[in-house]
Amino acid sequence: MIGLREFLHWRRVPSEPTPICSCGDEPETVDHVILRCTKYGSRRGALRQRLIQEGQPLHTRRDLAEASTKPKTAKAIVRWLLETGRLPQFDLAEQIAGCQGEMGGREEDRD
Repeated sequence: MIGLREFLHWRRVPSEPTPICSCGDEPETVDHVILRCTKYGSRRGALRQRLIQEGQPLHTRRDLAEASTKPKTAKAIVRWLLETGRLPQFDLAEQIAGCQGEMGGREEDRD
């Protein structure tokens, strides 16, 4: 459960009167954003290429579920999702992680 429209609408957050994605196609869920949202279509190609290199194609909800169970591909998916800017609640965490990297943060945290 993360801060996408379908969840926020379900939780009755006043700023989210509808669960529909801003693309207008369907409810904004993780699988919608990652697999089908027209707003991120051009960016999605890079994610799919990276996952194919890892032996994990990304075309269906089942593919996404399977990729999410493997640390390397899950990390790539989360990184891509954060880079879309659609989850601003994680911006501070991203800034902190960036600062740690610049300051020589923990080895296991670096790509």
